[in-house]
Amino acid sequence: MPVLPDVTETFARASINTLKHQHKEFIQVAVEMHHHRRYIERYLESHKEFSKYLKDIKKLPAIWEEKILVVDDDEMIVDLLSAFFEDEGVIDRACNGKEAMEKTDENYYAAIVSDVDMPVMNGIEFYNKASEKFPNIKDRFIFFTGNADEERVSFFKKNKLRYMKKPVPINEIKNLLIDILSK
Repeated sequence: MPVLPDVTETFARASINTLKHQHKEFIQVAVEMHHHRRYIERYLESHKEFSKYLKDIKKLPAIWEEKILVVDDDEMIVDLLSAFFEDEGVIDRACNGKEAMEKTDENYYAAIVSDVDMPVMNGIEFYNKASEKFPNIKDRFIFFTGNADEERVSFFKKNKLRYMKKPVPINEIKNLLIDILSK
């Protein structure tokens, strides 16, 4: 009998994948179910007396995984943010705006966390090019910058973009990410 859970899980994953690929209308439902599940998990995580239920929920097969793009030329920052965000979805990485633009051409990202000062193409240039192609991308963008001078802050405010100045407590940037993913 120990084989049964593996077969059941495999069948569940196959069924979910079939729905995603053959019935595009399922995608929105899957996203909403994923958001609801994450909301429940966060609630249970904040109440230790419910840890048994949290373990049970985490055993359920994933219906949807959000994709998050972290863009920074400092590999240590990318590693740190990726580690803190890994519970929220699949993390992709880019070391500059050009590489990030190539990734957004190939993938949909529920959230993008980007530095501003990078070689090849900076974060603002990346944002401008991406928003030309994908006008609603601004709702999914967080700028994470070490230099929040008046010109940049003005740009962020004018475009109603979220931004944070390095250093920032990691829980603040994660909470902002969760806010974006919850919409």
